Amino acid sequence: MLQTDIDKAIKLLESKVSVFKGDFTLADASAVSGLSVDEAKSALDAMMVKYDCRLRLTENGDLIYGFGVSLRRRGAKTWKDYVAAIGQIFWRIFTWFYKAWIAITLILPKLVPIDPPNSVSGR
Repeated sequence: MLQTDIDKAIKLLESKVSVFKGDFTLADASAVSGLSVDEAKSALDAMMVKYDCRLRLTENGDLIYGFGVSLRRRGAKTWKDYVAAIGQIFWRIFTWFYKAWIAITLILPKLVPIDPPNSVSGR
């Protein structure tokens, strides 16, 4: 099968994932997409490489391909990862600012001595 045929089959199956809510067998994928079983198998194998997928087995020995409700790329960052990265940036800024502030408060009084004002007594 040519690469363009596989790409077309993948796009067709990607659009049909929502019909089965992400879980379907090879026969389901073939029936819904109109592809032959071999074409559907090649497309599903390519989709397993591209997206997160869980395989399960039926009592009859058929594989159930579980792509979830929406397709998620392998290695894609989640919102939790993005929030953690932003938190790390803020933490670095805070630690730099804190260290700079401590250095200023410890060094500045030694560089600029502050004399107490002369007290004038009223006597």
